[in-house]
Amino acid sequence: MLAKLKNILRNSHVLSLLSNATPAVFGMLSFMFLMRAFKPEEFGAWVIYLTLFSFMEMIKAGLCHTALIKYISGQEEKRQQEFIGSSWVINLVLTGIIISTIGFTYILPNLFDLSKLPDTLAKALQSIDSLKGGLFFTFYPFLSLAMLPITYAQWILQAKNRFDKIFKLNLFFSLLFVIVSGITLLYSFEPQGPESPSYLRLLYSLKTWLPEANITIHTIAFLHLAIYSGISIYCMFSGISGIQFLKKQNRNDRKALLNFGKFSIGTFVGTNLLSSSDTLLIRAFLVAPTPTVLAAIAFYYAPLKLIELLDMPIRSFVANALPKMSAANNRGDKQEMRQLFYNYSGTASLIFIIPLIIAVIFSEEIVTLFAGAQYVGSANIFRVFMIVGIFMSLDRFIGISLDAMNKPKYNFIKVVFMTVTNIAGDIIVLKLFNDTFYVAIVTIATIFVGMFIGYWFLNKELKINILTSVKTGWNTCQTHALELVRIRQKKGDK
Repeated sequence: MLAKLKNILRNSHVLSLLSNATPAVFGMLSFMFLMRAFKPEEFGAWVIYLTLFSFMEMIKAGLCHTALIKYISGQEEKRQQEFIGSSWVINLVLTGIIISTIGFTYILPNLFDLSKLPDTLAKALQSIDSLKGGLFFTFYPFLSLAMLPITYAQWILQAKNRFDKIFKLNLFFSLLFVIVSGITLLYSFEPQGPESPSYLRLLYSLKTWLPEANITIHTIAFLHLAIYSGISIYCMFSGISGIQFLKKQNRNDRKALLNFGKFSIGTFVGTNLLSSSDTLLIRAFLVAPTPTVLAAIAFYYAPLKLIELLDMPIRSFVANALPKMSAANNRGDKQEMRQLFYNYSGTASLIFIIPLIIAVIFSEEIVTLFAGAQYVGSANIFRVFMIVGIFMSLDRFIGISLDAMNKPKYNFIKVVFMTVTNIAGDIIVLKLFNDTFYVAIVTIATIFVGMFIGYWFLNKELKINILTSVKTGWNTCQTHALELVRIRQKKGDK
């Protein structure tokens, strides 16, 4: 039994799932704790910070991640080191540009008389000015540097299919941060009377053992930075970050990485904007006092965060598929590329149908369990996101298939159309209805636009058929189901 369990845990698909599931599950716990520890408007400020943090990191990942995976997959050790060193140089320069731009943005609102500017531009600059003294300008410049060794360690390990080490890295950060979030929740508990549930009285009694402290959102951001910085130091000194290969960088490899990355950066940034633009546009265009806007962001983000439960296994499928698709493309094997697309997109789409239906039926209960009773009003937004979830796998695999076939330009165009649809739609519905529910509705139109354009490009290269993808996925699911039945029968016979 133990031998079988070890074999299962050594499987690359299982390890990939664990490496993606670990931050998602612990991240869910962290958000559950923080949502309950802070008021919605305070938690909304944390959401804005994480949204901007993710957006900036996606810019760096877009330029370097897919290009690095593509060029080091299947290469000899010497060439891998040269590409890694060259990628490090690109990312260091880009990080410097980002930090300099943030500094300029900080002073930008002071350079204009906002009363003389067009209303939309003035509101945008006011939104920037309102962030001064907040989390982003205070912590992100330091966090952007701390993230570099960690992200390179994860990319290099992914290319080498060392998902066991990725799992350990993700587990370490996630575990530490969920402990911080849990302690924060304890500090938020008020004294409990005898009529209170026993578990609340127990939690408050735990609080009495802690030293007195005033934990704010700024405290959480500082500890978040400290944890990442510690892991970053480990990655550098253990050699898994690849920073030691900086001396092996060269101009030709930098050029090759940049030529690929100039398209994939648009894809990554556009993909991030598909989710982050909702939050940022709500912040900019929702007409309400600032605390109310921040609370609305928290209410919108609660179901958006829940969709990570769906995105988690999709990311594990993608992490396994991308190196295989890239290797097949490097061999010029279109038949294998087509089959990989059918297997992964079809299977990943079908296995989520029943869970999504259950999620739609029990939306209120799921939202309350995750975020607390104060967020139950966002259940309808959650239902909309579950409809979007039906098509997420197909859209994602269309995109990575284009990247693997060295067609990042097509994927970039696809994402541009999706991003424009989402941003334009968000602005229109916020102007017309001033309600975040309609922002979620726009997401349905956005994913249909992306699938249509992506399918059109991919069909030109591979001659794919969506029905074949569904059939292949169905056959794969049946095969695995029958295998499970046989295993159970064998156990019953014993």
